[in-house]
Amino acid sequence: MFYDRDRDGIPRQWVAKMKDAIRLNCPYFNTARMVGEYATRAYFSASDRFQAMIADQYAAAKNLAHWKDHLFEHWYEIKVEDVLTSAQDGDVKVEQPIAVKARLNLGVLTPADVTLELYLGAIDDKGEIAEARCVEMEYQGQDPQNPAHSLYTADIAYSASGFQGFSLRILPKHPHLSHSSEPRLILWA
Repeated sequence: MFYDRDRDGIPRQWVAKMKDAIRLNCPYFNTARMVGEYATRAYFSASDRFQAMIADQYAAAKNLAHWKDHLFEHWYEIKVEDVLTSAQDGDVKVEQPIAVKARLNLGVLTPADVTLELYLGAIDDKGEIAEARCVEMEYQGQDPQNPAHSLYTADIAYSASGFQGFSLRILPKHPHLSHSSEPRLILWA
């Protein structure tokens, strides 16, 4: 196939397509946008967190360190007692609401120390949840039959057909954590 070429031997149609790509993408993919996005997503929040942590002679940092010590000492005392769903027969339709209820024994930790999430999605050929999404479960209070247990609930629905599933995961929660993965602790049901 014959192409009209410029003086460097590059087909003019390719040059035109490259110019169009640059013209269309530069407003979205450029260093000014990138630096602005880094600043708003990372640098400003890190600076704000730093200021909060050092305020009042590092009161927040000391509180967080004390909380982490307590958390590490008692994390593995957490037990998932049971998980119940409204879909007992396993035959669930797409977008059918499913109520999930979990009962945890947090040991000496409190519901304020943890976040309980449903990790759900399609099951792949290895039996693992692929392309998962997380739904935070709501704390409902203590179990009336056993006050040492905490009750959590959530309503979910699957948006696709096929083999679907979920698991529970427990993550640390504290107002001064930069992220729930900061302590490197997670428990799966």
